[in-house]
Amino acid sequence: MGGWKYNVQASRVIGTGTFGCGTVIVEGEDFIAEEITFENASPKGSGQAVAIRVTADRCAFYGCRIIGWQDTAYLHYGRHYFRDCYIEGSVDFIFGNATVLLEYCRIHCKSNGFITAQQRRSAMESTGYVFLRCIITGIESSSPYMYLGRPWAPYARVIFAYTWMDKCIMPVGWNNWNNPENEKTAGFFEYRCSGPGSVLSKRVLWVCRLGDAEAEPFLSTCFIDPQQSWLTSSDVNRAPYLPIPLSSLPKKL
Repeated sequence: MGGWKYNVQASRVIGTGTFGCGTVIVEGEDFIAEEITFENASPKGSGQAVAIRVTADRCAFYGCRIIGWQDTAYLHYGRHYFRDCYIEGSVDFIFGNATVLLEYCRIHCKSNGFITAQQRRSAMESTGYVFLRCIITGIESSSPYMYLGRPWAPYARVIFAYTWMDKCIMPVGWNNWNNPENEKTAGFFEYRCSGPGSVLSKRVLWVCRLGDAEAEPFLSTCFIDPQQSWLTSSDVNRAPYLPIPLSSLPKKL
């Protein structure tokens, strides 16, 4: 039609295991998704079943839904921004070694497991996850069943700030992945969170506490865009339209 030519290609296997099983795989920089659902429909108990793998820098997701059970969102490499998104799963369902800011997102815990499995390998790496003003929800249960995270690599770094936590969160909060040595190097932080699952008095002794000054670098897009060269606004009539991240708006006096 109209001179358009379509190049239809047969489906093919691009890899095996966790790295190659994603329903969607993003390997191009400056990828933007808005109001799209990424789902791996493998049933509970299927093992690693990635809904999306992101191996690219400067990727942004707005109002998207990422659905699965184990290993739902493989944030493998690059800088990623999520706003107003919904991510659900059970075991290690947000994992990888990207530098990620999730802002105003809902994280839904479908069964017992771990929300995060971050993979920062050394103290020199700038990678990590920040959950800023998010909401963690769970299913109806008589007891807590979900950890905030465990370290996939020794220097894993995860920060929950101004986040509401449901009673599904285990009182201890964090897990060392059966390796006490990880307790010496992992950087797991909570800052001014709320909700029944946010009580700090029963957290593991090795969780890190942040003061106001220490928390500041994690409370804006500067964490993933320190030069302010990527996450900027653009004219709505020009593609791609990139909304201003809420955390970068001027603070109210």
